[in-house]
Amino acid sequence: MNRIFRKSRKPIILSIAFERPFSNYTEQDSVVMDQRRVCYGVLSDPINLITEHLDATPLIIPTNAPCDQIRHLVKMADGVLLPGGDSHVHPRLYKSKSCPKSKQNYDKNRDCLEIAMLDHAYALKKPVLGICRGMQMINVWRGGTLKQSLSDGAVDHMCSVEDLGRSDAPEHNHMIDIPNGTMLSQWADRTVQTHVNSWHCQAVDTLGQDLVLEAQAPDGIIEAFRLNDKKRFIYGVQWHPDFNPNQPASQAVLGAFKQVL
Repeated sequence: MNRIFRKSRKPIILSIAFERPFSNYTEQDSVVMDQRRVCYGVLSDPINLITEHLDATPLIIPTNAPCDQIRHLVKMADGVLLPGGDSHVHPRLYKSKSCPKSKQNYDKNRDCLEIAMLDHAYALKKPVLGICRGMQMINVWRGGTLKQSLSDGAVDHMCSVEDLGRSDAPEHNHMIDIPNGTMLSQWADRTVQTHVNSWHCQAVDTLGQDLVLEAQAPDGIIEAFRLNDKKRFIYGVQWHPDFNPNQPASQAVLGAFKQVL
């Protein structure tokens, strides 16, 4: 198998397939979700991002894969993509309790697998891009904490739900500030505001060790960060370049990630 991957002309990006309830049909042909059985799947958006916009080959592993067998897959890959998803990072990983104000859905297997992927990617100096939940996992992995519930305020962080994050309409996006001197300001050639899609009910609270802010929303929510390490590319964004890769900030981040693969 190693020989097959080495012959590939395109970079290989390792990502995950997470647990979903198994679909079944009733006698009336209505779909029900059978909680006794599960299937493993990945949304089409991250796959399309890898194949079409990063011009790479996806290598997908299910979250029930043994964490102690991940190193050789990370070593085989040219980069790692941690996507978004329905589950939240378990609060015990950042020494907190579940917040009663927010609906909690956890996937312990996914937490374990992604931490192992990050450990090995760091050790092997493989580039990592974290999207939404993936960004939050990177932060927790580095010892940071999360806001488990976002209060209603000046920014609607669920504004992209209705159009699935696809459009550039103002009502389905919000602005972010890109500070001068950040890597994002160099990649995007701008230090002003730009718009991004948004679909999340949790966010980064305290930044993890050696993580540097790259962008934030007008309400202070951290929208992008990077690992302050010249030898490693580890970057997280709270918005979804996989839903709309053509927005300026998304183009900038994806271009930078593609360069280091």
